[in-house]
Amino acid sequence: MHTLLNASEMLANLADWYQVDPADEPDYPELATLQPVVCQALCISRPEGILLIDAPAHDDNPGGATPIPGYAPPPPLEEQLQAAGIPPESISHLVITHAHWDHFNGLTRQVDGEDQPIYPNAVHYLGRGDWEMIQPALADPQSLQSRTLGAVERAGLLQLVDGEMEILPGIRILPAPGESPGHQIVRIEEADGVLYHVGDLYHHRLEVARPEWACHWAEATAHNASRAAFLAAALPENASILASHIAGFGRIRSTGDGMKWEAVS
Repeated sequence: MHTLLNASEMLANLADWYQVDPADEPDYPELATLQPVVCQALCISRPEGILLIDAPAHDDNPGGATPIPGYAPPPPLEEQLQAAGIPPESISHLVITHAHWDHFNGLTRQVDGEDQPIYPNAVHYLGRGDWEMIQPALADPQSLQSRTLGAVERAGLLQLVDGEMEILPGIRILPAPGESPGHQIVRIEEADGVLYHVGDLYHHRLEVARPEWACHWAEATAHNASRAAFLAAALPENASILASHIAGFGRIRSTGDGMKWEAVS
């Protein structure tokens, strides 16, 4: 069983993210206006354990995006899980797709002035490349990285990932660097097929139609290679896909002269 969770919504300037001029791309009017993007997490319940993929929290001042005026965010992720009958203490595995703030800023809460893990019984899986990337930030005890990922590490809950890893039967972490050095995705075998949580391999459906577009902060060579490897596996599987910032589930379909994102229920 899987449970889809949305922690927040913000506005993205896709033209800036992709460094393209909207005037040069009249077929994509989305480039000319701010576009809503969500911050999703996914919970997978199995008899062998309960997995949470990413732990975002709403931020009134999102880096790299624009807040929505007057926006009322959903309840915090842990409250959404509790409402779904999944106490935070029952999470046994927690995959952080990558160490960008909107994927890990909901890992801890303040208790008596100390940062405490919200998921105290979960092994937290982070790509080693991202752990190395955030070392300068971890040196500052007031940084978000230190108060979240650092607190998880100090609690003995962090496991660094160097490559493919099966964490539960039929559930594997797969390396997909580019968005960040340690970016990772998750392949989930379900009764009715295969589901991938691809993190930020794609931020918006436009990146499926225009695969040469990626956010300017990504390392292009690695990012393109990760997308190619993913598509080579997922297309023959007719896999369902969840991307962190594209609302709901989807599939990638061939259009004959390219590809498109197709929403699925």
